[in-house]
Amino acid sequence: MRQAIYKLDKPVEYYGGETSYVVSSHSLPIVEPETMIFPCTEDGEVLDWIELAAYVGFVDHDEAVGETFSENSFTFVKERL
Repeated sequence: MRQAIYKLDKPVEYYGGETSYVVSSHSLPIVEPETMIFPCTEDGEVLDWIELAAYVGFVDHDEAVGETFSENSFTFVKERL
C-alpha cells in the first residue's frame, strides 16, 4: 500500500469541515485495487474515512489528485508510511 500527502492551494469541504490536505492510498492486493482520497491533517492523520474520491485500479496519485481537484492546484508533501 502506498500513501502520499498532498497540500491543496484552496481548502476543500468534507463532511466534518474543510482541509487543505488530502491523502491518497491504494487498497490491499487481496481485493480489487482502488485509489482513494481522504481529507487529512498536515501530518497525514485522516480526518474522515468517507472518501472524497475513489478510483478503481492502481491510479497514479498525482493523476488522481489532479483529476479530483481539477479546479485546484496541489503540491506533493510527503510519502506516508
